Amino acid sequence: MSSGTPFFFTLEYRTTNTGIRNIFDTIDSNSFQPLNDEDLSPAIAKKIISYYDIVDKVVDDILNKIQDSSTKGMQRTPHRFGYRRYFSIQNFGFGMDLDFDLWAKEADSPFWLYTSFIDREKNKWVRTQRFISVCKKIADKMNLHFFSRNNDTAYFSLPPKLNATEDELIRDITARIEKIFIELLKNYRP
Repeated sequence: MSSGTPFFFTLEYRTTNTGIRNIFDTIDSNSFQPLNDEDLSPAIAKKIISYYDIVDKVVDDILNKIQDSSTKGMQRTPHRFGYRRYFSIQNFGFGMDLDFDLWAKEADSPFWLYTSFIDREKNKWVRTQRFISVCKKIADKMNLHFFSRNNDTAYFSLPPKLNATEDELIRDITARIEKIFIELLKNYRP
């Protein structure tokens, strides 16, 4: 920069230049990525379909292994970026998620655990600021990525165990969900 350039011009240039770079970064991260032969391989489709199956199998494993777990009155829910299967354990509500959006934007995992406290008197799933704070502490303790939209949702990443068989993967995710539940029992009282 020359010594004759006014400070306000330099500041405005840097701010504008940074803003333009941020816009291009956003466009790059959200833009369509051209397809190649590998993207269209049947192996990719089979792998993605197996992710949906893993969600169901993890919830089935929880129902078989964890006392007081239930899917009574709950549904399987497809959504724009994936699939969720709801279940409860005692007074906590969970959703085992396959979430491509969180995978793309938050952490290296297609699998996420959505969680809430169930207010049985009001028959509502509730997430207070204190509940979200407890969830963040649990995620830190378990070395899991935690995500909350507008401090109103609570998601734990559940990175899959690499190079594992399907049964090993399911047992591993189930064990982590059980640990999250135990930590919630110990640390959260409404």
